[in-house]
Amino acid sequence: AFGIIDHGLTKLGAQQAEELRQKLKEPQFARTDNPMYTGFYNANKVYSSPLTRAVESAVLALRDHPQVKNDGIHLLADAREKRSLMGMDCTGQFRGKDIIPHIHSEFKDLFGEEMGDDVKNVDIKPNDSVHRWWNSKGESRSAFAERIDQMMKNIMYDDSDSVIVVCHS
Repeated sequence: AFGIIDHGLTKLGAQQAEELRQKLKEPQFARTDNPMYTGFYNANKVYSSPLTRAVESAVLALRDHPQVKNDGIHLLADAREKRSLMGMDCTGQFRGKDIIPHIHSEFKDLFGEEMGDDVKNVDIKPNDSVHRWWNSKGESRSAFAERIDQMMKNIMYDDSDSVIVVCHS
């Protein structure tokens, strides 16, 4: 909705993330003869945009992924979506470690006391989201392309063979 800053998932969005989690458990998605599947399941790092809805999607959909269980989800400021001229929902509210209790509060609003430990216990690592990572005004197409190019370079020089990046729009 217009004017809402960095909103979380709707109940429908949370349900869709949960459906993705369940689908990823199905045998046809755990095939070892397809490089796309093995790359996904053997990912050495999981990144997420620090926008609330992206972090929530990553936690809900990927909490069973071996790398999330082993090393958590790493926030990556440059993975945020493009801020349009009127796009207030791309304006962050929290930085660094303050993002984590905010995410837990959002989950409590979505699930009440039914939020499981498997959701609460996902390790969210703030990484480069400790500074003001969002844009306060619209982002030009060239600035967006430059930011994404820099993000891809950073990922390429990571020691990981395969990564997962969760973004949102």
